[in-house]
Amino acid sequence: MTRDRGPHPAHQSRWAAIAIIALIGLVGMWWLAGRRATPTASRPTMITACHPWTPAEAIRQADLIMTGQVFIVLPSRLGAEIVIEPGRVFHGQLPEGAVRVVAKPVTKMVMSPDGSEPELHFTSDQPPYLLVLRRRTDGLYETRSCWGSRLLGPGLRPEEEAAWGVRLDNPAD
Repeated sequence: MTRDRGPHPAHQSRWAAIAIIALIGLVGMWWLAGRRATPTASRPTMITACHPWTPAEAIRQADLIMTGQVFIVLPSRLGAEIVIEPGRVFHGQLPEGAVRVVAKPVTKMVMSPDGSEPELHFTSDQPPYLLVLRRRTDGLYETRSCWGSRLLGPGLRPEEEAAWGVRLDNPAD
């Protein structure tokens, strides 16, 4: 009479290896799904769809409204960190040191996915920007085109001048 001793040891190790690989795959998928779904302070919170602010809303919501020239675009784990050389401040106070903004690492103005307005991306070879900025918990600023940030172009719009009580005759000012 032969005794059944169970599966052969070679079969046991093969099944153990398959189980370990499957477990690693499941943990990896769970981790990646959590990273994509969970915003953190270390990630930029820029999104393409947002409610456009009027100039009056910008004064209430923004920490800093200013003109500025891009000094340098630095790669970072956040996408890009933009160092801004300040121009004229319309609201708020400049921070000690540089004005640093987190942005997507794209070097031109592009249409948002819904085609409604261009997303704001920074390059150092552009004319001055009008920047409507909110301070993040990590000390950097963030901005969105729907908040009113844009290439300054010919200057402030009449509704911006009226809401902020300023007139900007020279866009480079």
